Amino acid sequence: MGGKLIPMTDHILARLGDGNSKIVLQALKILGDVVKLYSSKLEPSAPSLVAGVSQSIAAALSSIRQAAEAVMAAIVACLDPVVLLQPVCSAIEYGNPRSRSYMLHTLQGFILRAHRSKPQLLFKFAIPVLCKLLEEHKGEVKTATTQLLSHLHASLGDELTEPSSVSKLPDSAQVRLLALLRPQGLHVGPS
Repeated sequence: MGGKLIPMTDHILARLGDGNSKIVLQALKILGDVVKLYSSKLEPSAPSLVAGVSQSIAAALSSIRQAAEAVMAAIVACLDPVVLLQPVCSAIEYGNPRSRSYMLHTLQGFILRAHRSKPQLLFKFAIPVLCKLLEEHKGEVKTATTQLLSHLHASLGDELTEPSSVSKLPDSAQVRLLALLRPQGLHVGPS
């Protein structure tokens, strides 16, 4: 069944773009069931799953938004956080701006678990995206970004700002990260 899962999920994901809201809702229901049923076997489809569902989170109809949020919660619950980190960060950075705030909260829900398994991925994918979003003008996105970075700093301490970690970031990201953490009175850098 493993080789047939990717075409099946691709077919279901294609229905998320349908103009008929009843078809989209049915596709989301089926997708939620497929995610719960096959869980980790869907990891190769994680990028397309996250991208498709995050687009539906930005839908104008609340019923579609709620169904998509339920599917995203199932994805986060059933798939490895390490596998989800890059697709969720990509959805935040390049996806529909209306879903950014929700996706930031989704990222906050699993980022520390991903960090425990593969700490280098935090600095490769998440921190650069979060630093870019600090320039965002939408209040809810900027607030969610600041909260997530503060949460990370509270959980990771100096690891978030130590020179060996920060030096892996682009210069502009380093400046934004350190500027965010300094005004809050948080310890930044070596003692």
